[in-house]
Amino acid sequence: MHKNTFEVINVCDLEKTGLDDSFLSAHYLQSLNWCKSIDHSVYAVSYKNNVIVATSVVSFKKLPLLLGSICYINRGPVGETESDIINHNSDLIKYLSKHNVVFVMCSPMVYTEKHVKKISDALTSSGWKPEHETLSLYKSTLVIDLSPDLEIVRSKFRRSLKTQLNKSEKLGIEIDLDPKKSAIEEFFKYFNSMAEERGLSKIDSNMMKFIFDSKKRNKAKIILAYLQDQLISGVILMKQDDRVIYEWGMNTQEPEFKTLPLAHKMHWEAIKWAKNCGYSIYDFGGYWLDRGNNDPINYFKLGFTKNIEVVTPEFYYVLQPFKYYLIKILNNIRKTLKS
Repeated sequence: MHKNTFEVINVCDLEKTGLDDSFLSAHYLQSLNWCKSIDHSVYAVSYKNNVIVATSVVSFKKLPLLLGSICYINRGPVGETESDIINHNSDLIKYLSKHNVVFVMCSPMVYTEKHVKKISDALTSSGWKPEHETLSLYKSTLVIDLSPDLEIVRSKFRRSLKTQLNKSEKLGIEIDLDPKKSAIEEFFKYFNSMAEERGLSKIDSNMMKFIFDSKKRNKAKIILAYLQDQLISGVILMKQDDRVIYEWGMNTQEPEFKTLPLAHKMHWEAIKWAKNCGYSIYDFGGYWLDRGNNDPINYFKLGFTKNIEVVTPEFYYVLQPFKYYLIKILNNIRKTLKS
């Protein structure tokens, strides 16, 4: 039916297709479930001999002044091989060129310097350019190798972290590894309150639906912690092959609990769960290499591991050069006015 073809499917039509992306090693931002949960997106599919070899979740952002759109393929495309990804991108560019797209961003999710270099070279040779100013997607992360025994894993933690963990174990914190819907909704409420206070992105209704669906499909793990019957902390982990990735976390802002080592405790519980479930890697979901120990979040994560793993940076492809440079000029003017 498909043979060697390429097609783009609107979100509203995805349910009718019966597509299954479970065979592809994809970051959750490139999953069918994610595509269904976000507005202004399409799902692109490449076939070879009637078999899916590459896919991408493509989101559109409209530009002002009728300039057109920018497209984002966050942590994708996903493909069986580098050549499948490059061929998929080539077909996608042809499609986007007919839909008034100014430029498109992509970042196929691969790990380790060797594989990152391979896909980066392939993208560069096919006309893509590295984006140096991005802040939305991290270019490196911190990971824990879960193959050793947990005692050995813990022995490599920073001494002060081990002290905090010892302290947390005397507090009587109760861990819920399978929270009910109402408890998860309470987590969302506390998380959004914390996010508003710190100027972070909230978990909106679409994201909540995505997380619930992912949990139902065994693609997400939610762990909550209670003290004196109060929700005090929680983490949401996304599953990808043999790794779990920390994506969202919350600690209560109540004064009586605020000084307790809650984040330390939650990550240790998450690490133990991942190890016991047979995962090979615990991924802290990003590390800002240029900030080092000066960043408090970096410093916290470094207490668990100093194993830095690089991931593919963002690349961009310009379809309409004049509009692209006009957008760059307008952005520079806006930055100047703000400063």
